[in-house]
Amino acid sequence: MGIEEITGRIARDLEHLKQYTATPGNGCTRLPFTEEARHAVEYLKELMVESGLEVTIDAAGNVIGVLKGEDEDAPCVMMGSHYDSVYNGGDYDGIAGVICAIEVARLLKEEGINVTATAVYDLMQAYMALEAKADYIAPYVNRIGNLGADPFELINELSNRIIMDGYESKIVAASFKGVQQVKDALNNGAQAVTVPVEVLKQIFANPNIEKAVNDFNQDWYSMYGDNIGICDLKD
Repeated sequence: MGIEEITGRIARDLEHLKQYTATPGNGCTRLPFTEEARHAVEYLKELMVESGLEVTIDAAGNVIGVLKGEDEDAPCVMMGSHYDSVYNGGDYDGIAGVICAIEVARLLKEEGINVTATAVYDLMQAYMALEAKADYIAPYVNRIGNLGADPFELINELSNRIIMDGYESKIVAASFKGVQQVKDALNNGAQAVTVPVEVLKQIFANPNIEKAVNDFNQDWYSMYGDNIGICDLKD
């Protein structure tokens, strides 16, 4: 995408927000908790959702958009500014920082950088991630169960919603403490799982598997000798 198109989108959004002022033609007057501020908030929420952000509003009226990555422990990049103004303030004061931050999120999405909605604990949170067009949704199986809810019911209902409404998001279940949890997650519609090494080891902690591997090794060594691998065989 060219710089002209990027700057054009920024200019379009800034020009749209200029109309939300109590003093048209005399600078921007968009005081907190006024009608003008509410209109600005609705427009910003719409832009954020279209850009793939999960949107919340806190008690102080801050509009927070989060574009989640694949590693929840990685540090975040925080951008933004204020959308309100003083009396007869500048048209772009504050709001330019908000619009430019949203544009960064747009570009990340358009460049094909996958977005994961992680730390999903309930169905409504997952539905919000669908509407935000998250590429992956990661319900935390064991943690949901510890809170007294059914993680597999959540995965099943979310999977059905994805199919019925034609969403492209995929379910990547996480937070496992045992093999059965992994099986149940996949059986209920998760397309993928992220599993600790300790749980993966449990999958192979089976006497029958261990015996089969040992029998195979003995047969191989009796035929070809010790310390001979398949790549060492010659025609």
